[in-house]
Amino acid sequence: MATEKTLKNIRAEYMALAEKGDQGMADYGMPHREEWSKLAQEHMAGFHNLIAAEGVGQTMAGVEDMLFNAPAVAFITMPKGASRWAVLDLGGFTQTMQLTAFNKGLGSIAAYNLVKHPEVLRRYLDIPETDDIVVGVALGYESDDKLNQLHTVRELVDRVVTFKESMDCLANGFISMIPAMLILTFALTLKGLTGALGAAEFVSSVMAGSAAELYSMLPAIIFLVAWGLAFATGTSWGTFGILIPIVLPIFATAPDLQIIGISACLAGAVAGDHCSPISDTTIMASAGANCNHLEHVSTQMPYVITVGAISFVCFIIAGFVRNAPICLAIGLVLTVVTLLVLKKTIGQDTRGHAKAQAAEQQ
Repeated sequence: MATEKTLKNIRAEYMALAEKGDQGMADYGMPHREEWSKLAQEHMAGFHNLIAAEGVGQTMAGVEDMLFNAPAVAFITMPKGASRWAVLDLGGFTQTMQLTAFNKGLGSIAAYNLVKHPEVLRRYLDIPETDDIVVGVALGYESDDKLNQLHTVRELVDRVVTFKESMDCLANGFISMIPAMLILTFALTLKGLTGALGAAEFVSSVMAGSAAELYSMLPAIIFLVAWGLAFATGTSWGTFGILIPIVLPIFATAPDLQIIGISACLAGAVAGDHCSPISDTTIMASAGANCNHLEHVSTQMPYVITVGAISFVCFIIAGFVRNAPICLAIGLVLTVVTLLVLKKTIGQDTRGHAKAQAAEQQ
C-alpha cells in the first residue's frame, strides 16, 4: 500500500516517465489489443469514442499518469511462476477489496497503468523480485469531475450468448453425459451379478474360517479383503455392510483389536472404491471432469497403491503392537520416507521430462 510521501514520490516519477514517452512494461504482461476477442476490442473502442465525445480524453490520459490523484494505492502481487489459475484468485481478491471499499463509501479503480513501472514501485515499496506486481487499485473519495460522470451502456445479453446457443448447451450437456450414464448402468449390472454369484457370502465364510489362525494379522487381511471387495463391487458402503458385521464378533474378546479391525475395514473399502472403474463416484468424477474414464482410473491407481501399501504395513504393526501413538508415529515416518524416495526417483524423472519439453518449445 502506498500513501502520503511514498505515493507522492511514485506519482512524480510516473509523470516524469510519461513526459519522456516511456510507456513502461508491467511484470505480468498483458496481451496486445489485437489479440483480444472481437467483443473486447469493440468495448475498448466504444470507451475511447465515449471519452473523445465528452472531451475528456486528454484528462483521462493525464489522470492515469497521476495515479488517478488517489490518496492511497494498493498494489497486489503474486509469486513469479504461479499458475494461471492464481490470476483468477487474485482477481476475486481484488474485486472483494473494491466491494469492501464501496461499502465503506470509498471509490476505487483497478488499472494496469498503476503497475506499468514495476522498477519504480520496488524502489519505494518492499516488494521482492520473486513476486510479480500484477494490478494496482486506487482508493479514495470520488470527486465531482466530469470524468467520474461517464456511464457506459451495458452489453445486451444476446451479444454475449444467443437464445439458440443457450438452448444448444442443453442438448450438448445431455449428450456429454450419455457415456457416463451407460458406464454407470453397466457398473450397476456388474454389481448385481457379483451379488447373485454370492461374492459377499464367499468372502464372509473365508474371513470367519481364518480368524483363529491369523488373529494378529487379521487387521491387515481385513484391509486387503475390503480393498478387493470394494474394487470388485464398486461400493464402499456395501463393503461396510458386508464386513463390519463379520469383524465385530471376530474381535469380541479383544476390544483394542476390534477398533483396529473396523478401521481396516473402513480404510480398505474407501481405497477400493476410490480406484474401482465401476464405482459410481469414479464414473461421475471422470464425467464431471470431461476426461476419459479409464485414464481417470489409471491416474488414481498410483496414489491409492502408495497410500494403501503404507496402510497395509501399519495395520500389520497395529495387529501386534496395539498402541495407537506408536502406530501413528510409524505411519508418519513411513509416509515421509516414501515421499522422499518418490521425490528422488520419480520426481527426478518428472523434472527432467519437464525441462526437455521446455527446451523443445524454445
